Amino acid sequence: MFNPLHPDNKTHYQDNDLIDVALNGDCTKIYKGRIRGLASEHIIDMWIVEIENPFLYEDLKWPYSCITVQHTFLRKRGSNEPFLCERR
Repeated sequence: MFNPLHPDNKTHYQDNDLIDVALNGDCTKIYKGRIRGLASEHIIDMWIVEIENPFLYEDLKWPYSCITVQHTFLRKRGSNEPFLCERR
């Protein structure tokens, strides 16, 4: 069984890495973002993500440029790998 919380399955990012984001684990709506830092590193890593062009996404109602997102909802931009939240 795949464990998305196991440290071996986590992707480590650097500031300014380009990523895809599945907010709230919804993989039907993929946002483009950029890593701006690591908010917390525990069982579930929380990354600070700047959503690119948030005004292009009508369903994204957030007044700030950055949000925190757990590692299971992130992947390297353009990757065809499933998000960790999709794997079973």
